Amino acid sequence: MGSFTGQLERIFGRQCQCASSMRLEIRSPLLLTVLRFLLKNQQICWHDQRHLISSYKHHNTIKILIGITPQGTVSFVSEAWGGRTSDKFLTENCGFLDKLLPGDMVMADRGFTINESVGLKQAKLVIPAFTKGKSQLDPVDVEKTRGIASVRIHVERVIGLLRRKYTILEGTLPNDFLRGNPNGPPTAQVPIIDRIVRVCSALVNLCPSVVPFD
Repeated sequence: MGSFTGQLERIFGRQCQCASSMRLEIRSPLLLTVLRFLLKNQQICWHDQRHLISSYKHHNTIKILIGITPQGTVSFVSEAWGGRTSDKFLTENCGFLDKLLPGDMVMADRGFTINESVGLKQAKLVIPAFTKGKSQLDPVDVEKTRGIASVRIHVERVIGLLRRKYTILEGTLPNDFLRGNPNGPPTAQVPIIDRIVRVCSALVNLCPSVVPFD
């Protein structure tokens, strides 16, 4: 399959090259994905359920936006949002866009219709090509889309490691994970699921990378 860096260079050119110190150049692409979690079918008030029910899973769910660098490092973790929240709304309202700098590149799936929002930050969004009414993609778009798909395999590797290594993220979550302790210190007031995902992501970053480099 080749190294992750090599695949990115073929898709984006020199803009995605990484420094030898493993520190990203400013225009290295950031890879976006969404973690989804099912909640147990316990009684939830109507107001909460309206925001948690997901047509994607026909179940009470939450979702968290995750950003991953070309080195396979988790670099952004949003707060948990209700499963009905669109990927576009989540990305535009979770603070991710505030982290972008001019010249940055963001790679995402087709559901992330955030080209305009990313463009306002003078950054660039890269997503698989659409047919746009055509019977098939142009050869150039086919090759680019195939390259993007091969790179996103490594994103799934990172997410897979996160879920497998910390099995608390594999199963159905209790609804109590959506709450914090309002009477506790500031860190305890953060919902439990937000603390769990952030800590697990930080620990994954300390593990050997699952992304191959040459």
